Amino acid sequence: MQILKKKHPLFAILFFLCWPGAMLAGDARKANPHSKNREGIESSVIIYAATPNAIKSDKYAISLNGKKGFVEKMERFDVPCNYTRLAYDGKQPLAIEIIASGPIGSYTISPENQKIKAAKKGNRLRFTIQKPGYLVVQIDSLGYLFLLIDSPLSGVPTLGNPGVKNILDYGVDDSGQKLETEKLQKAIDAASAEPSGHILYFPKGEYLTGQLNLKSNVNIYLEPGALIKGSNKVSDYFQSLLRFENVENVSISGHGTIDGSGWEGLRKSGGRELYLLFMSGCNNIRIE
Repeated sequence: MQILKKKHPLFAILFFLCWPGAMLAGDARKANPHSKNREGIESSVIIYAATPNAIKSDKYAISLNGKKGFVEKMERFDVPCNYTRLAYDGKQPLAIEIIASGPIGSYTISPENQKIKAAKKGNRLRFTIQKPGYLVVQIDSLGYLFLLIDSPLSGVPTLGNPGVKNILDYGVDDSGQKLETEKLQKAIDAASAEPSGHILYFPKGEYLTGQLNLKSNVNIYLEPGALIKGSNKVSDYFQSLLRFENVENVSISGHGTIDGSGWEGLRKSGGRELYLLFMSGCNNIRIE
C-alpha cells in the first residue's frame, strides 16, 4: 500500500494510489478466474468490482485476456487520471488491450525499465505482461491510465465462518447516505472485546463515517467494491479517519477502497492537519 502525503487533509486513499492490498477477490466481478487470451493461454485474472458511484472513463477502455475490464475516470485531483484494478497470478502471460477514444499517435508505458513492447493499430494498443505490478500508460494527450495489477491475496475470509462478522449485522447503512460513525465504532469495540478478536467483513457498498478508533485484535476486511468513505465535515474528526493508538494485532486487508474525502471535501470545508491514518504506540499492525 502506498499512502499519500500525510499532511494533506485526509487525502483520499483511493486504493488505486493507495492500497495494492485493500481489495480482494471475494465477491468481485470475475473475468473467468482461468480465462484464455488470444493465444489460448490460460491465466488467472480477477477483475475487481467498481467502487460505488464510480465514473466510467470516456478516454480509455480495456480488455484483459479478452475480457472487458472497468476503467474509472477521476477528476478530483489537479491532474485528471484514469485507472483500472485487477488481480493476476503471473503463472501465464496476460494479454492487455487498451482502447483509446481516438486513433493512437504516440504512447508511453512506465516504468520504462520493464521495456514492455506494444503494438498499436487504430485506437488500440496491445501488449503482454508476465507478472503483477503497477504500470502507467499515457496515450497522446488523453491523460494517464494507471494499471494497478495486484497479486491475488490468500486467506480470504468467508462470511459464515467462525469469527467472521458481517458489518451489516450491526445495522450499518451501506448506501453512503447516512453517517455511520457510531455504529461502526460499536462494531469495532465489540470485535475487540471478544477473547480472540473478530474479522469485520465489509461487503460491497459505501460506508460513510467520521473518525474511527481501531482497537486491539480487530481485523477489517474490505470486499471488492466496498468503500469506506470519510465524511467531508471537519467536525466529524478529532485527528484522522483511522486512528491506531496503543493497540496491537490489528489488520486491514482486501481489495476495497478507503477514501478520506480530503481532496473533494475537507479541503473545501477548511480541513487542515487531518490525517488519513494516525498511529502511535502500536505493535503488529498489518495493512495489505
